[in-house]
Amino acid sequence: MTHMEALQTFAAERYLLNELSGRERDEFEEHFFECQECALDVRAGAAFVTQAGTELQSSTQAAPEPKRRPFFSFFTLPLAGVLVAAMAALLIYQNVVTLPRLRGEIATAEAPAAITATPLMGAATRGEDVPTVSATAGHPLYLNVDVPTDDRYAGYTLQVSGADGSHVASINISPEQAKNTLLVRIPAAEHSGGIYTLAIEGLQEAGMPGVQIAQYRFRVLNAN
Repeated sequence: MTHMEALQTFAAERYLLNELSGRERDEFEEHFFECQECALDVRAGAAFVTQAGTELQSSTQAAPEPKRRPFFSFFTLPLAGVLVAAMAALLIYQNVVTLPRLRGEIATAEAPAAITATPLMGAATRGEDVPTVSATAGHPLYLNVDVPTDDRYAGYTLQVSGADGSHVASINISPEQAKNTLLVRIPAAEHSGGIYTLAIEGLQEAGMPGVQIAQYRFRVLNAN
């Protein structure tokens, strides 16, 4: 599942509401482990529901309970009220906060735009003579990359590391895609300034580690 698919299908909200099918749930979990934005949405939504449930349960526990309950009285238990109220709170949060942001992101992504991409072809692997990319908070980085192809490999992986060596992104590339210059999109995040590294690995047979076949470096400058 791509980030755009997650936005368009409201996967984070449906995940919290347990509305995803088994396959969709597996695909979304695999995605949000690598996507900071979706992971934050899931954590924020889960924390909101938990806090709302705690507050509502505290208030309902203070109310006196009747001495006798009719049959099927479980429908009036405080827990049922807590769950209903928590779901209502989640829907309010979704419609007031999450959905407007998602609609804005989708509209921006689908609107025609001229994209400036920084070419990494021939970029130095050592020294200070490296391409520079201007990063703006909330906007992705775009890079042009050539993959050195070889028939021995069944595919390729681009591994992007931050200035501190932290993992930024992993992108799988098919042999067909690798035949052309790639436009690589690194998802929006708070990119710290410094020298980043993009390593290209050739993928061998299943179970075998990738082989690094190229490495590019580029400098990220934070634009205010």
